[in-house]
Amino acid sequence: MRVLLSYPGGDEISIEECRDEVDTVYRRLMNPIEESVESKLMWEGIKKYLHKLTPKECEVMISLCVDHLSVRETAAKLKVDDSTVSTHHKNARDKIRNAMEE
Repeated sequence: MRVLLSYPGGDEISIEECRDEVDTVYRRLMNPIEESVESKLMWEGIKKYLHKLTPKECEVMISLCVDHLSVRETAAKLKVDDSTVSTHHKNARDKIRNAMEE
């Protein structure tokens, strides 16, 4: 069964095609206080390591970890491919992990 969302003008999109966006909005609506606290804690945790990251890695970490955007949303925001966001995310995590071990 395929669920379609209809828009004014007759356009339709399947719910499967916008699953990430629906999940993100649902999470934001259901947990605004918890998400705010989590975002602040995440920011406090990563901000001291941002100087070790490239500007793009910083943008990706903030989008994914603080703003709670999906990989797809972050890619759209930064105008890059999803795989580029994933690569920046992995590289940033590796750098932060290494810095924490020093």
